[in-house]
Amino acid sequence: MRSFFAKDLRKDFGPIDFQIIQPALDNTLPGGWSQVLYWLENNPPENRSSLYLKGQSLFLRENEDVKFDALIFQIDTDIIGEEGFEKFCRDRGLTASKPVEPDRRADLIRGILVSISSRSSIGEAIGASEVPIAIVEACETWVVAAGISDCNAEAMTAEETRNNFGKVFARLSGQKERKSYKNINKNVKSRKRICSKLCEEATPRGRAAHYDLCLEHIQQAIRGT
Repeated sequence: MRSFFAKDLRKDFGPIDFQIIQPALDNTLPGGWSQVLYWLENNPPENRSSLYLKGQSLFLRENEDVKFDALIFQIDTDIIGEEGFEKFCRDRGLTASKPVEPDRRADLIRGILVSISSRSSIGEAIGASEVPIAIVEACETWVVAAGISDCNAEAMTAEETRNNFGKVFARLSGQKERKSYKNINKNVKSRKRICSKLCEEATPRGRAAHYDLCLEHIQQAIRGT
């Protein structure tokens, strides 16, 4: 995700550096979605702004150079239907529906991020330099969209995404492509390497509607519009 956004934002904003705040970039950690949502609950808007955003410091002596132009909160939509996630929503009076359509699933996740972050709307969040992002269905979707130009990655089943991700990964690794794959490679270093190589060819821009929407929202948050 960071490689794609950095490339597509470079034209308008120059080099962009993305830093992970929570959860840590460690594929052994369970429940990434819960770490994001609990972090938002435990860090209300005024805390997030003063601690992390440029121009929002409480004290003049704070170092603005180590702060951020915008904050991004991201969860994949494939978490919908997981019992732990559904219980989290129910306990807070949030919609625990299980929509099937990609657009509705993305809307649901974005709405939950907006609610938990104590914002009234996506527009308010973006105006406060915060961007709620929902990836349909998982970050592998954007790799498939970037790696295979003639496909609708956001409409694929989980099996189709897994198989096509495996093919893109194999091609960029110099391996022979297989017809199907049982597992998705989750190794962080390998995925960073593949995404960097893929960025030399293309990004999901213009190939995945929700990626384009996320990119637009990030641009608005950075510009303050």
